[in-house]
Amino acid sequence: MYNSCSRGKVKPTLIISDQYLFEKYESSLTVNERFMDMRLGDAGFLNLMYKATPWVFDDDMPGASLVVGATSDNHELVMLNADFLKFVMGKGKNFVVTDFQRPENQDAK
Repeated sequence: MYNSCSRGKVKPTLIISDQYLFEKYESSLTVNERFMDMRLGDAGFLNLMYKATPWVFDDDMPGASLVVGATSDNHELVMLNADFLKFVMGKGKNFVVTDFQRPENQDAK
């Protein structure tokens, strides 16, 4: 999959999977192959490296809630290249501060 997502010098910059696939990959490594990218570590993400690309797991990935030990057919992995991602905010939706609201069913605002 990594090679299919690569073309010349353009390669995935982040791999995201559920915990099951992350741990399957981790268990296949020998002790001296557990390389980590400290830039993601500094941001609080536990990651491994695959072909110089950080690999992290996310509990919200499809298949993440499946029972551990389920077949790999039920799990997903995505490879992203941040150079081709763009963050767009809707007009007037960028953390607009409003007056405090008091909910009817709790003592909070």
